Amino acid sequence: GAEARVVAPDELATAALDATVGVADLRALGPDPIASLPELASTLGALPAGRSPIRVVTRGADREPGPAAVLGFVRAAARERPELALGLVDLGGRSPDEAARLAAELLGGGAEAEVYLRNGDRLVPRIAAAALPLAPPDLPADGCCVVTGGAGGIGGVVARWLASRGA
Repeated sequence: GAEARVVAPDELATAALDATVGVADLRALGPDPIASLPELASTLGALPAGRSPIRVVTRGADREPGPAAVLGFVRAAARERPELALGLVDLGGRSPDEAARLAAELLGGGAEAEVYLRNGDRLVPRIAAAALPLAPPDLPADGCCVVTGGAGGIGGVVARWLASRGA
């Protein structure tokens, strides 16, 4: 048996959690996830290194702006405070087994920084190499091409490449 404990956010920095598998912060599940960010930032700033892994739990970070903002914050905070082992578990639509699946994810102690629980599946982001086309794209003879960010180094290279091909 694993044990679940409820700890108030302001007690998290001093609570005896060293033997705990992980900590779940559920504040972003409220009606306004963005409103949870100042308190979450304050809590994370007060935590000492070497504590239990922390998972912020959201719902719909892949489709709703509020939870997506929390996801962006968690990604940035994880880079700034890698010693916290900070990550995110995002829930999909409500389901009868949601609490059990979340508990299993948190108690499983996985090292994934982002986990999406969807329709009975556990999804994690992965970067895969994309196949490049064998030939450059055809440019429209009577159209125009717009290069955004053209003032930077790569913008000039792209603009010259387009011009050399008649764009």
